[in-house]
Amino acid sequence: MAVTLSSGVGGYWVGQRSVPRPPSLPENPEAAEPTIARWAGGRLTVSQLQARVVALKTASGLPALAPAQARAFADGVIQTSLLAAEARQRGLEKDPRVQGPIADLLARRLLEVDVEAARRPATDAEVTAYYEAHREDFLRPERVRLTVLQTRASRGDARARGKAKAELEALRQQLTSTPPAALNEALTKHAAVEGAFTAAELETRLGSEPAKAAWLLMNLGRFELLETEDSVLLARLDAREPGRSLTVEQAREQIESRLWYQQRDQVIARQVEALRQKLKLEVDANALEQALSDVR
Repeated sequence: MAVTLSSGVGGYWVGQRSVPRPPSLPENPEAAEPTIARWAGGRLTVSQLQARVVALKTASGLPALAPAQARAFADGVIQTSLLAAEARQRGLEKDPRVQGPIADLLARRLLEVDVEAARRPATDAEVTAYYEAHREDFLRPERVRLTVLQTRASRGDARARGKAKAELEALRQQLTSTPPAALNEALTKHAAVEGAFTAAELETRLGSEPAKAAWLLMNLGRFELLETEDSVLLARLDAREPGRSLTVEQAREQIESRLWYQQRDQVIARQVEALRQKLKLEVDANALEQALSDVR
């Protein structure tokens, strides 16, 4: 049986059966989008409005928008679009006072496009290598931040112990009344031990029993008198830093984010250098220095 193929208005005919034409795609995908607002020479699409409202929401630090807030933002976007359209009609985009902001927006958008095009996921090997090179970020023992003044005086020497306690008690009263601005100088004068320490580090600095006594301090920002078998301490707990113990998998998301920012910075640096070469950038160093001196 012969099969005839002929064109028709609605499609193609194969024998007696009609085959629909495949739908043609619009040359501009935005043309197929619903229009929110239209004006002479322009329009605002759904995606354009949504993108701008989300940007306003983010800039405002709002986790969510109430209907009235969303409508207010939308009205503002429409108003800005109308004003921008009128400004372009008047040629104000060429006004020197708007060239800076427009240049900032164009530069930011160009980098966004190029960076996103170059983006690739981090490999397992890259994640593991970063983890090993930065283990202190993911495997960190608990630390205490302390300020400690220590006087060696055995419990068996009542005279030395009494003198040490009296001196440190007097010093506590003095430090308590010292203005914050002068406190560091006073502590330096008395050779205070200051810093963040692990239990082992503190033991190395103070000795076993004094380190344990200082480690157990609970009240922040208050000088306390502590006694051990061979020492009297004047100690202040400044902070307690919890430890961390993350495996590679537990730290993966954080590492991938850090690697992405590194990758982004490299892409931007390459892009800027390529543009300097492509556009044959030249900078007049003397004129630049003079211009900067006028605005310092």
